[in-house]
Amino acid sequence: MNRATLLLLAILVAGLGYFAWREVRHEEQAKKDEDVRLFEGVDPARVKRFLVENLERNLHLAFERDARGRWRMVEPMDFAADQNVVGHLYDLLIDRRAPVVPEAQANPKELHLEPPRVILQMEVDVDGKPQRTRVDVGALDLDGAHLFVRANGRVLRTWRDIDTALNRSLEGYMSRDITRLAPDEVVEIHRTGSLVRTPGTKAADLRFDALLDDGVWRATAPVTAPLDPQAAGLYVQGICALHGGNFADFGKRLLSDFGLDPPEMTLTLSTVSARTLVLRFGRTEHFVGGEWHCILEGEPTVWIVDPAPVEYFDTEVELLIDPNLTRLPTAAVDGLSLALDGRELRLWHEKTTGPPAKPWMVSERPAADAAFTPGAPADAHRVEDLLGRVAKITIGKFLPGETLAETEVRGTIVVQAGDQRAGGRIGADAATAEKGRAVRFQRSGDSIAGIVDPEILDVLKTPMDGLLSLLVVELTEIEQAELELAGAGVTKRYVHGTKGLWTPPDVPFEARELRDVLDALMIVRATRHLGTNGLAPLEQPIEVTLKNLAGTSTTYTIGLAPGAAEGEKAEVDRGGRRSVLKDQGLHERLMKILQAH
Repeated sequence: MNRATLLLLAILVAGLGYFAWREVRHEEQAKKDEDVRLFEGVDPARVKRFLVENLERNLHLAFERDARGRWRMVEPMDFAADQNVVGHLYDLLIDRRAPVVPEAQANPKELHLEPPRVILQMEVDVDGKPQRTRVDVGALDLDGAHLFVRANGRVLRTWRDIDTALNRSLEGYMSRDITRLAPDEVVEIHRTGSLVRTPGTKAADLRFDALLDDGVWRATAPVTAPLDPQAAGLYVQGICALHGGNFADFGKRLLSDFGLDPPEMTLTLSTVSARTLVLRFGRTEHFVGGEWHCILEGEPTVWIVDPAPVEYFDTEVELLIDPNLTRLPTAAVDGLSLALDGRELRLWHEKTTGPPAKPWMVSERPAADAAFTPGAPADAHRVEDLLGRVAKITIGKFLPGETLAETEVRGTIVVQAGDQRAGGRIGADAATAEKGRAVRFQRSGDSIAGIVDPEILDVLKTPMDGLLSLLVVELTEIEQAELELAGAGVTKRYVHGTKGLWTPPDVPFEARELRDVLDALMIVRATRHLGTNGLAPLEQPIEVTLKNLAGTSTTYTIGLAPGAAEGEKAEVDRGGRRSVLKDQGLHERLMKILQAH
């Protein structure tokens, strides 16, 4: 076969393929053109009203759409519509396309279109006048999967899901959401009433008031205290999501028949938009174990509701209170005070621009009438550990009707973060059946006492020495102007020149003897702190004084401790506080400088 023949065959095959493709596209387009919209010519954006007349169920319904696009039933009664049900039905109808049934097969009577089973109408506003488009729903096809409808005088065959969506009673179109509120709308809760929670027990007083204050839910009655964020959130969400199980009545019977006049419990909600909603709850004859009913004041519907949320709504106030001592973020805390039996320990951030930025400082007083010791640098990691222990303190149980008497207060704990403060007062020891020994406690701002684990006493007894930084001195060499060493009857002075060299005064040559001690003098580390009391004076003391460019002096003393163990003889004293030097050879090197001629 020559090349020309092959080329001719290729052109022939390509041509046949092209004509086949065009035929398929033509058939697809023709089939697509056969499908028409059920509500042809209706602009979905202009639909304001949607009607369903179910002749089989003798049910006439009308729904209207508000500015937010939400549907509301207006016939046969004014009632909130179930948005999922009505919205799904509307979307099915407005979007549906279906093929036209040939005239020979489109017998209206045989297809139950004369009369129809259901009449559907979409109403739009045209120049201020309502205009309706109608679709009739007929019989199911023999295959059980399709449905016949009539639209614009033509019979169409569509899917059966429309019939399924229409196969509902009146209640099936009605919303079961009782409050129709979003949780973030609620800013106040007021609970009143009394009910018997357990057969044979006394009726409990349900009084409970709470408000949202700067993003935090707080109880204001019968006690004042912050609410547990999770508990408060669930409480509000539960009210807003309250769902009616079944309809008990539509305003035809007395509320007393359902235990709602008087109710056993009433919840009054205030919203950010100044709306007030009142929910009543009750059981017929207030029978314990009976079916719970609910009504939203101003509406006639009496609902049967699930008992689980109602039992949460009547929770004792003490179980809703926040058990945490503080919810201030640990990273934001910049102050802490721990006091017990007169002794007080204080921690705070020192305001400074030098390294390290905002270091922790610690001070204490041994008794209430004693002065605080000078502030000393605290170890950041040890402080963080202590703050972590404080953050974990929780009130295990609240004591209804009890507060701490002034006479039993023996300590306090205060946590501060900027302008925010949290903490409380420590009272007497107590015993509980659950955990044995405990400590009475009352949080600042609360009007109710509780009990905490006795571990809080260990926190309050935290020794200052256990928090001190092992970094006794930390200076930047380039910021220092003068150095003085005094000991063994000798004083030697040095100045920091413009070339960065340390020299004796008025001498242009570097004091090379300092090379071996400068770093150790600028950053003095300890292995442990020894405190301030009961220590023998240091032997062979060497006083080190450094003055920076601003004229501020730093002074400390390095010497030998009499009777100290080997490897711990060299100590440093700064401000009356002694520590064991990490660099045990520093004292010897300094002494050599002083003794050199």
